[in-house]
Amino acid sequence: MNRGFGAVFFDRDGTLNCPAAGGEYIRHPDDLKLLPGAAVAVARINAVGLPAILATNQRWLSAAGGDFGAYSRIEAKLARLLAAENAKLDACYTCPHALDMCKCRKPFPGLLLRAATELNLSLKDSYFIGDSVSDIQAGLAVGATTVLIMPRADRGSAISAHHIAGSVAEAVDLVLAGVSVF
Repeated sequence: MNRGFGAVFFDRDGTLNCPAAGGEYIRHPDDLKLLPGAAVAVARINAVGLPAILATNQRWLSAAGGDFGAYSRIEAKLARLLAAENAKLDACYTCPHALDMCKCRKPFPGLLLRAATELNLSLKDSYFIGDSVSDIQAGLAVGATTVLIMPRADRGSAISAHHIAGSVAEAVDLVLAGVSVF
């Protein structure tokens, strides 16, 4: 089956925004803070005409006290913070499920497969930028080019991502080095 153009998938926590302390999740809009350079990085993807797509696991939504209203407000704040720097996400895909409950939760590729179907994307022509092993595994599972955001000091433990970057801005530099302007 012939598919359309590729896209750039971004993880959220630790890739676009500062992660919550202790491996927790951002549960309130006031806690969402963009990482330095994140909005500009997304704007650069927007500028070349590639879809910028969020793909995030948020299992706290399936736990007691999970609040989809709060999550909607968090996504709205993310959109506002990006828009303030002329950036936007073209689509957002979220897995709200607990571990081992679905095939959309990264490292499974369900979110990416759904995006490809709904948006007519070529996953083999896409990129996945993330800060975790599960992000990279999801991208590899669909044949996307992967970029792992990892501090230089930790690079000896890198998994088999195609590229390693120190920040989302650096990751976008790598993506744009391999993409033609439309």
